[in-house]
Amino acid sequence: MHGSDVEPAPAEFWHPSQVHGAVGVTHPDEPTRVPNGKFCNDTSVGPSSYRPLVLAGERVFLWTTPHGVTFQNQLEQLYPESHIVKLFFVMAESLDESTRNEYGAGLLHFNQFCDRLSIPEQDRMPASEVLLAIFIADAAGSITSSTADNWLAGLRFWHVINGAQWHGEHSECLRHVQRGLHNLVPPDLNPKHPPPITLESLIQLHQGLDHSNTFDTAVLAIACLVFWCGCRYDFIICLSPPSI
Repeated sequence: MHGSDVEPAPAEFWHPSQVHGAVGVTHPDEPTRVPNGKFCNDTSVGPSSYRPLVLAGERVFLWTTPHGVTFQNQLEQLYPESHIVKLFFVMAESLDESTRNEYGAGLLHFNQFCDRLSIPEQDRMPASEVLLAIFIADAAGSITSSTADNWLAGLRFWHVINGAQWHGEHSECLRHVQRGLHNLVPPDLNPKHPPPITLESLIQLHQGLDHSNTFDTAVLAIACLVFWCGCRYDFIICLSPPSI
């Protein structure tokens, strides 16, 4: 594969070793475990050549496992380097920057969790149904359901690009854990929705405004429009420009 004519992939996360960098394949050393501890909210992870120090949005592409290394080697034996690079570049384009960062956060927490439990590298991918369920259950009471969904989606994509089977698709265990996590979300993590506007509220507003005042009249008109048309305020109100 050396000397092949490959154009550099126009993506920010392609490192000099194009093919290996595409899925984060390195020559692994024995990873160092971190001490046991509580649920981590930091960005530290046990040092390992499987997980180079990269930006959050690059982790899903540049972090790997023994399974990922094997998968990469199999691809290199079957297909030209240029096609492999193009494959991962096109797959990477399916994610926007925000999604990459969210997936990277989930991958970080998953590996922090595995480090705390001394899960062997070869057992992290493909991750078993039980490992996925225990990982999400461990975070219950600390994250929202949407965060858990994003973490699992990132892990699934990580498995896909590394040719690993995903055991969370039809897992009854994981499904019940996700339901339980939803019921255990702390109140301070749940967004507070304002109470609905009722017709009585609109009548009180009408009675409390000065109809000879143009500003109050405009407020009432907007309130009626929002109420009767089911609109959102930010869709019909223009913010005033900042004073100079």
